[in-house]
Amino acid sequence: NNFKPTTRQFVETNLDAVRNTASQLTGWLFCAPWKCQIVQAKVVSEVSATTSATVQVFTVPVASQPEVPASGNQVFSAAQQLSSSTLTANTVFLQTLTTTASSLILNPGDLVGYVLSAAPTGLIGGLLQVEIVQLG
Repeated sequence: NNFKPTTRQFVETNLDAVRNTASQLTGWLFCAPWKCQIVQAKVVSEVSATTSATVQVFTVPVASQPEVPASGNQVFSAAQQLSSSTLTANTVFLQTLTTTASSLILNPGDLVGYVLSAAPTGLIGGLLQVEIVQLG
């Protein structure tokens, strides 16, 4: 049908030391209802992690499912470090997206997920936000 309820979607998840323990390092953010493209991603936190941990976003095509997020295609050109050496508290970090277009284009049923490399000890008030636009 031609009904377009939205042409731009913001999906986000909280990241913090309480929620993202060693057993909770991955998650799903979005299941594409229509053909769309990731156009921007941001990471911010109130307090940076005290240990080395990174976050990366992945896309998993419907044809590859069922798979875990890390089995998909990387969205960021490099994983975002969550420690204070790189992630300054209360500062929005715009992510550099991959130049591989197929990793940013989603078809109906494709998934977007995230993976943390380790539990982000000390991280408080973290936010990962991905902006997606409808194509066609």
